[in-house]
Amino acid sequence: MTLDNRPKTRVWLSAILLVVFAVYAPSIANEFAHDDRHYAMVPSDRGQPNELVAEWQGFGRYFSSFYGEGAVGGGREYRPITVMSFALVHAVFPPEPDVAPVATAGPQHFVNILLHLIGTWLVFLLVRRLFETPWPALIATATFGLHAVRSDAVISIVGRAEILALIFGIAAQLLYVAALRRRLSAKVGLLACTAISLFAAFGSKQSAVAWVVVLPLFAAACDRDRGLAKQAEPWVFAAAAPIIAFVTLWYPVFTGSDFAVVPVDNPLEQLDFLERAYTAVMVLGHGLFHTAVPFWLHIDYGFNTFPTVGHWYDYRFLLSFAALAAVIGGAVVCARRAPALALGGAVFAAFAFTTSNIPVLVETIYSDGMMYTPALGFSLVVAFVFQLARSRVLFGLLAIWIVANAVVIVHRCTIWQDNQTLYLHEAETQPGSQRIQMAAAREYRQEGQAVGFQGLRGQECLEKWAVHLNRALAVHADKNHPLPLNDLAYMHIGRRDAMLDQDDTAGALEQELQAERYLETALASPWLEPRHGSTLHFLMSRIFERRGEVENQRRSLELALAADAKMPQSHVRLAEFLVKEKQYRRAADVMTNAVREIPNSLSLRVRALDLTYTAGSYDSFNKILAEGERQHPDNPHILAFRGVWLSSTGRHASALHKIRGVLHRFRNAIPPQVWLAIPQSLAALGQTKQALSILDKHIEDANILPPLQQKMSALKTALSK
Repeated sequence: MTLDNRPKTRVWLSAILLVVFAVYAPSIANEFAHDDRHYAMVPSDRGQPNELVAEWQGFGRYFSSFYGEGAVGGGREYRPITVMSFALVHAVFPPEPDVAPVATAGPQHFVNILLHLIGTWLVFLLVRRLFETPWPALIATATFGLHAVRSDAVISIVGRAEILALIFGIAAQLLYVAALRRRLSAKVGLLACTAISLFAAFGSKQSAVAWVVVLPLFAAACDRDRGLAKQAEPWVFAAAAPIIAFVTLWYPVFTGSDFAVVPVDNPLEQLDFLERAYTAVMVLGHGLFHTAVPFWLHIDYGFNTFPTVGHWYDYRFLLSFAALAAVIGGAVVCARRAPALALGGAVFAAFAFTTSNIPVLVETIYSDGMMYTPALGFSLVVAFVFQLARSRVLFGLLAIWIVANAVVIVHRCTIWQDNQTLYLHEAETQPGSQRIQMAAAREYRQEGQAVGFQGLRGQECLEKWAVHLNRALAVHADKNHPLPLNDLAYMHIGRRDAMLDQDDTAGALEQELQAERYLETALASPWLEPRHGSTLHFLMSRIFERRGEVENQRRSLELALAADAKMPQSHVRLAEFLVKEKQYRRAADVMTNAVREIPNSLSLRVRALDLTYTAGSYDSFNKILAEGERQHPDNPHILAFRGVWLSSTGRHASALHKIRGVLHRFRNAIPPQVWLAIPQSLAALGQTKQALSILDKHIEDANILPPLQQKMSALKTALSK
């Protein structure tokens, strides 16, 4: 019997896992919050259907889509395995029809905790390979599972990318070590499984590519007779195929998106390479500090959180560089005498470097969740220390550290309860984050809107809304950044509309003029980026709309679209304006271009099918429908539109069969063309009474555009004779 199978070891391991579950259990009651609402909630917080999560799309779609496709406007991250996990949980635990989407997050949170427990258990198996006794592995397991720097990755649903990348990475590592100890026939199978696990890790989060470096280092630490040179052949066999497969799938997605890193999320985007490297080293030093002292955590580290480093002699760079050099240098020096200690330094360095913004610019400057895997190095170092000296003092200090981490985790669970709790807390503790100040302002805006900004609470929300927007402006020295100015203009337009409802024309005009001044300042700001124009010009169009300046309104909507053609709402807003102006053919052309620009958005495709058919643009309709059938062969909207086309071309029996087969599957509005196609086909098949009944029921539907209503009226008149 090995030491791992001894009852005492099992009891301790079970106790650690139970405690880990207990400290994270409160998060099961949390709602979707922060980025969860964009990437994991159905529909997303931005009003998009998030079809990659809402319905299973097939492996081909997931591996050809960027992270957040169908939920956010654009992106450059690639995490198909993670998105598939969101979709699977959503399918197994579908939300109740009458329950708000934000309140259906429990199963997703539970799965995150379960996966973290699996990862913690795998850490035990991994570290156990390095030591003769189980105690160091148990110590590493406890410090891993209860390390507070991982709390946000576990509590936030989108943090699953970090957890899955670690699980598949450790699985690959264990399989690789096992393969090296087997003969050829068994070795090939295990190395093939290693390659599959590595590919799954890469597909969970790109930064998992660091496992390729760690694989041979860990194997060498486990068996000193197997140096790096002796591993060359099996390492290439295990690593080459997943890297080639991953890059082949990832590269078209990455190059097919023109999404840019923005300074408000990652201020390093504006720096030259040397300044970026100096600042990135300082941020890495911050991450190293957090692996040992993870007691001051935040959800966002944006503009001004880390003042940039312009010179190599800046003390912040020098201190961080010295600390990182000690870690890396110590790993090299200790490689032969203390391989576990060296491996700890190597793990931190390899995984932290991939997201450091030095090799490639990523979408954020830093997040605590990004330390999920790098901090495994800390657990290895602690395990090594306890292998050398198991004194009561060390155990006491470790116990205090673990308890303190557990308290932080429980506290973070309460902070992540919902968007409002999270953002209001973070806005007070992270005043330098422009994005968090704006998020807090948005929470007050939404709460105030719910009560019409009436009463004491309504007025308080209005005041707090303005306070946080002005704080966001104050982050920048020139106080004219477009994002908070955009929201301030939105606030004044909201006030204008409320005053118009109260017949306060003079007050409404004053609010509108203030909104216009903010928008003009934003559009002239040196911080203005092309993507900002989308919402700025849209808000300007709302001002022109009230004034009745139709041409200026159209021009503003066109400028909004030109500013960001990858933003679905820009296309939809212009199309809706053209529909209102009864320019149906132009609206159809706008949506046809939208599908061309954003081909994988199902919601845009459905809207385009609606408008092209209604406008009589049948060539465009058929092209959009054919592509939709290739991408979404089982989607009820696509199938219904195929039935509509069958009806319009005289294949009435097939049309009725196709449409009736999918009507029960609709969760939201049925395409209005269906209510013309069904009676049209019924009448052709001699069922006039049923056809008239359907026409009477739906002809006054507000969602049916006038051209379609005219066709329905003409059919009703013909059938009534």
